[in-house]
Amino acid sequence: GAIIPLYRGVPPVPLQGLTLEAIEDGVVSAGDWYIANLQENGQVTYKFWPAENRYSNEYNLVRHTLATWNLVQAWHYDPRPEFLDGAREALEWTLQYVKDEGEMSFISYNNNQKLGSVVVGLLGMVELAQATGDKQWDDLMRKFGEFVFFMQEENGKFRPYYVEEDHPYFNETNDIVPGEEEPVDAGGSPQRRP
Repeated sequence: GAIIPLYRGVPPVPLQGLTLEAIEDGVVSAGDWYIANLQENGQVTYKFWPAENRYSNEYNLVRHTLATWNLVQAWHYDPRPEFLDGAREALEWTLQYVKDEGEMSFISYNNNQKLGSVVVGLLGMVELAQATGDKQWDDLMRKFGEFVFFMQEENGKFRPYYVEEDHPYFNETNDIVPGEEEPVDAGGSPQRRP
């Protein structure tokens, strides 16, 4: 029989539909979605099943940190104040999970420290600071940068998780984000940057 293309979620968009205007509209629509799903405490609703009137009991902090970055991007195309207000609210919710360790800072959520939450959070803070001229996050951005540097191996790859040896993610790799890999030495232990 015929081969039928399968896809998950939104169907593929034909190449002629990928115009600059369509992409900008998509960014603004994503901003509207974030505003509609931003709770009073700054947390974004992660999953909701309307047929069951039920929210998820799980949460992905890396995906939450995207809210700040995406809302500022939406503001660039449609400078509504609610986009920057929402970006600040989402960032404030994220920052309650910041931990300091020496000269570096990272985000610790649900007993897990992911490089992705720091990197995406940092991108959002940079965008928000540039859009507003607010310098209150300058020191934290530098400390996040130190953490990113700490997570980078000599070969240029990054460790995806900063966890103790007894953590389920210790020695795990993350193939979602390019460059995140857990190199190990000859004895099977993760290589650490001094």
